[in-house]
Amino acid sequence: MDKKKFICVGLLIFVLTGFGCSTTQKYGKYALLNPADITIDLLLKEWEHYHVYYAGVSVGDVNAILFDPRDDERRMNVHKWWVEVNDPETLSDLTGFIYNKPQTPDLRTITGPDDQVYGYLFSVWWDAPIKVVDNKTLWIDDLTNIPRMRLTGQ
Repeated sequence: MDKKKFICVGLLIFVLTGFGCSTTQKYGKYALLNPADITIDLLLKEWEHYHVYYAGVSVGDVNAILFDPRDDERRMNVHKWWVEVNDPETLSDLTGFIYNKPQTPDLRTITGPDDQVYGYLFSVWWDAPIKVVDNKTLWIDDLTNIPRMRLTGQ
């Protein structure tokens, strides 16, 4: 292959690679909340303003609680193993179980690539991917099982 063809092929590969990288799927992210902005107590008090879900093996073994505001145009879709919460007593029990975990829980926002808030997550761990479905919807993966090595620090 002569030098001119080699440069053209190299340039074409470079352009196509750049185009491919720019069109890859985007992800949402977690951000630690300032307690002056919103607290878990406020979310619990106003729980009816949210679609609420929990991730865990059962109500007694919960890992995360998701709050998705009802009154905005943005939506959080959840993995099929998230369970919807429909009463304040269950929500209170779930919160208590998270507070009793060995790790310290915190409240985080879930934001999209546009930095808009899609919801809030109260949990002790944050490694479930958040994928963009469309320009108004994020999808959060399962947080049901925590591998033992995460708990022991191994």
